[in-house]
Amino acid sequence: MTNEYAEKPLTIGALKVRNVLGVSAVDLVFDPKRNLYVVGGDNGAGKTSTINALWYALGGGRVIADKPIKDGEESARVELRVNNRVTGAHELDVIRTWWYDKKKNMRTKLEVLDARGVEVEGGGQTTLDTLYSHLIDPVEFMGLDRKRQVEAVRQCVGLDFSKLDTEYNDRFKQRTVESGRADTLRAQFLACEHFPDAIGNTAADTVDLVAKQKEHDAAVAEKLKLEGDAGLMANDLEGINEDIASLERQLKDRRENRFEVESKLSDTRSFAKAVVIPEVGDIAEKIEAADKLREELRANEEHDTKATEAAKAAKVADASTERLEAITEEKRAALVKAEFPVEGMSFDGESVLFNGTPLDQCTTSEQIRVSTGMALANPPALAVLIIRRGEALDINNLKVIEDMAKTAGAYIITERVSTGPECSVVIKDGHGEADEPEPLTKKEKTAQGAFDL
Repeated sequence: MTNEYAEKPLTIGALKVRNVLGVSAVDLVFDPKRNLYVVGGDNGAGKTSTINALWYALGGGRVIADKPIKDGEESARVELRVNNRVTGAHELDVIRTWWYDKKKNMRTKLEVLDARGVEVEGGGQTTLDTLYSHLIDPVEFMGLDRKRQVEAVRQCVGLDFSKLDTEYNDRFKQRTVESGRADTLRAQFLACEHFPDAIGNTAADTVDLVAKQKEHDAAVAEKLKLEGDAGLMANDLEGINEDIASLERQLKDRRENRFEVESKLSDTRSFAKAVVIPEVGDIAEKIEAADKLREELRANEEHDTKATEAAKAAKVADASTERLEAITEEKRAALVKAEFPVEGMSFDGESVLFNGTPLDQCTTSEQIRVSTGMALANPPALAVLIIRRGEALDINNLKVIEDMAKTAGAYIITERVSTGPECSVVIKDGHGEADEPEPLTKKEKTAQGAFDL
């Protein structure tokens, strides 16, 4: 069902409170020609209870205290008349009652009646939820820390930077990591030894030189072996000659043996003389130089690798910086296009701003103007703004917020520790009455211990 009242300009006409919290009996009539109602009184008189009773009537279970009934009483009741803000015609009555049953369990009942006294269709609280939403209390808004103020303003103007903020934070972390990595790699490659003149193929040069060294070593070994063999043979020949003198009977055999040995000796000496030992010259120095070149080229490769990695890391960091700047510009452009409730109002990543100055550094009147503009930015059909601790507002500021409420088509109700002429009603010991209260219901309400109003 479509709620016909959601499209109507509504305001509160009268309020009756009985036995709610610290209030015994308060009857209020709201002047339709004004947009500000000040509930005054000393501390503990019942001002806050009166404000809460109005809030309970509209907000329902999500805002009602666990024990709304005044201590020592068996029941409590709030009646609220809702009128048409333009025509003044009676539109609705909101009646909320609490009582204790025989088992001392608290019970509650809500009635939302049309001008004929008939309950509206679709559910009373459902109807109220479409008409009323708790607006931001300007005084409470002024007391928020900067971060929470920014979040409230962001929601008010419909700017959702959550994805951009997440990306910004991720990019910022990435840039920090890559910048640090680039600095580390840059320091490492600068610390590496570098030999600009070191060029060549150390692997091929070294293999060739080592092969020549092996060839040289093999020839030397072969020569030494052959020379050794020749020495042994010479010793044998000497022994044989000595044996010839003492062993004539073996002369023939020994002479044959001598001939054979002499023949072999001659061949062996010829072989030894025929062995060519290649010239090696400064080959050891060349091998050492090749090894040194290889180390220099390895150092150059490490230097170049670190330099390349550092450049890549710096490039990633630079790309992150560019994206961070783009995100900042995107948010700035969105802020420029946003429609703020008060001219000159904006915000940055840290605080709400007014004419470029952080809100908490502005004058009190400027803070009140901005805060009230926030609260009245998107008023519901029943635009009722409750301001607690209204003593924070001086007389001039009360006039400012009333003018703002009039422009927005809203009604402001505030409590104030005062009994001065600015008060629309003064609560004393839980009682208060302003003007002659208009009866909210024509029919007596006697069920569940309710009172006659």
